[in-house]
Amino acid sequence: MYSECYGPIYRNKKEILAWFSDWNEKGTVLVWTIKRIIIIHQTGIVEWHFKCDYLNKISEFDGVSLIDFNLEDKIICIKEFESKSDHYYPYSQN
Repeated sequence: MYSECYGPIYRNKKEILAWFSDWNEKGTVLVWTIKRIIIIHQTGIVEWHFKCDYLNKISEFDGVSLIDFNLEDKIICIKEFESKSDHYYPYSQN
């Protein structure tokens, strides 16, 4: 299963392959920087920054993925979470 940060969920390999093919026909990854990877037992936590051109619209955001593995170290579930990449400090002194 793959759960995207904005709502869609792909429940099996067939749906994931269809989504991957469709996305790559319409989009191009411009930047995908992995900032940190943490592994705890059968779970990976990955912090990243993503930027793409999708249907001629540039988008970017920071994200975290929670990745669960089975006992054979195969991915069984990915849950993606998004954060805006334009951060600011509302209470900082200028």
